[in-house]
Amino acid sequence: MKKIQSILLSFLLFSFTTKDENEIYLNYLVAARNPSTISYNLVFKFKNLNNGEIKEICVDGNLFRGAIYRENKLIHNELDDAKFEKIIVENKERYFEFKNQEVIERLNDLLYNTEDLRKIESEIDFDKLAKEIKKTKKWRKSADEKILIMYAHELFNRGILTGQNDCMGGGELMYIDRNNPY
Repeated sequence: MKKIQSILLSFLLFSFTTKDENEIYLNYLVAARNPSTISYNLVFKFKNLNNGEIKEICVDGNLFRGAIYRENKLIHNELDDAKFEKIIVENKERYFEFKNQEVIERLNDLLYNTEDLRKIESEIDFDKLAKEIKKTKKWRKSADEKILIMYAHELFNRGILTGQNDCMGGGELMYIDRNNPY
């Protein structure tokens, strides 16, 4: 029953948005829910309630889930899992507020900053890359972790879901078809 309610709520939310917004939202939900060894990436904004700072960041779904669970003092049981589901489904804007200092420190432990992101965006035509990925449904990139997370950030904001295989030690970012995942 809860799953049906979640699906109905998601359907209602989709009917009032553009196709690109729906793609980003659907990718966000898949990444947030995915407990696989392939970590899916997602972008969200968060406000540090201790200092008022707001950031847009890209993290893997595991880190995101952990932050939501810890901030909301949830544990992995049926009731709290349903609370997590409600939190993510109802937050279409992907904006969260955190007060827990440990969570904030973990989220702030990024490999890149806004300046790094602007620089790579000026060097790479991510719009063109996103169109090519959508067309071919294939893409992989090997690079250092900082470059890969910035690619994931830029591609996510263009409707492309990416992930890394944690079992294989990372080092390669790949396109994920959320309708036909690995």
